Amino acid sequence: MEFLNFMILNKTLEQFGLSSAEASVYLATLELGSASVLKIAKKAEIKRPTAYLILDTLIEKGLVSRLPKENKTFYVAENPEKLINVLKEKEKGIQNIMPLLKAIYNVDKAKPQVRFYEGRDGLASIYDMILKSKTEILFYGYIKQLLKEFPESFIKVEDIKKNKLKVREIVTQDKFDLEYAHSVIKSKNPRHHIRTLTKDLIIETDNAIFENKIAIFSIKKDFFVVVIESADIANSYRAMFELAWRSAERIK
Repeated sequence: MEFLNFMILNKTLEQFGLSSAEASVYLATLELGSASVLKIAKKAEIKRPTAYLILDTLIEKGLVSRLPKENKTFYVAENPEKLINVLKEKEKGIQNIMPLLKAIYNVDKAKPQVRFYEGRDGLASIYDMILKSKTEILFYGYIKQLLKEFPESFIKVEDIKKNKLKVREIVTQDKFDLEYAHSVIKSKNPRHHIRTLTKDLIIETDNAIFENKIAIFSIKKDFFVVVIESADIANSYRAMFELAWRSAERIK
């Protein structure tokens, strides 16, 4: 097995829930077919006593079986599709205890919840969250910088139309922002409206108000997003957006 492929598989199995050593032993057993502990340990580059312990753990997880053969014990990996069944069992177990977990989830609903996300993946996850909004989404921000830094995560005009989202946006009068605004107009989506700020106003972040949340994206230098979850605060920002919307210019 090529080293790169091994590393990818190993890391993926770790995310699945195996330790690094368990993943190495499982992959070694999978590749060898049926083999003795000695061969598996050598292939996985671990000590033989450790291999015994790990194989017992993998047997308990249903990923490896013992195979008696010629007065010796060999080990064989189960079909990789068994991983799906194990994962489903884990998910089922979590679902069974979910009511108890929610019962002890100690959150003061009246107190605003503030969460901080860093990096490209963090920002992308919040844009995905916004795409699933069940309320109107209010955007105001700087499209040029967003398109420059996050073209793959940017919520596109066609995404808004496809997901049947109700959206209003306020953008700057930067050339790129205005080009984006015209693409919104050309889409002829009756649920998607856009206006522009006056020339002397500049916004250097991207901002979204949706459901009971506000998301503030920093996209110019440090990539992060702050999400504030509070019905009162979200409604206050909606009121401020309405004031800005009334004074914003229609795009011709």
